[in-house]
Amino acid sequence: MPGGRRPRRPQRGWTVGTAALTFPLYAWTLDDPALHLGGGTLGGGTLGGVPAALAAVVAGIALLAVLPGLVRLLARADAFLVRTLLR
Repeated sequence: MPGGRRPRRPQRGWTVGTAALTFPLYAWTLDDPALHLGGGTLGGGTLGGVPAALAAVVAGIALLAVLPGLVRLLARADAFLVRTLLR
C-alpha cells in the first residue's frame, strides 16, 4: 500500500447487514443454532436461538435501511472536504 494508508472498505456495512439478515437461514443448518460472538453465546437455551436470530434479522434490516443515507452523508462530507482543500 503506497504511503502506508489502508484502503477504505465501504462494503463492510453491506456485508454485515446481509450476513445478519441471513443468519437464521445459516443457523438453521447447524446442530447448535445459537449465535456465538467472541466467546459468548447468545440465544442458547430453551428457545433454541430464536431471540438471537430475531435480533440478528432486525439488526440486519435496520443496518441495511440506514446505510444508503449514511453513504450519501459521507459522500457529501467528502465532496465538501475536497472542495475546501482545493480552494
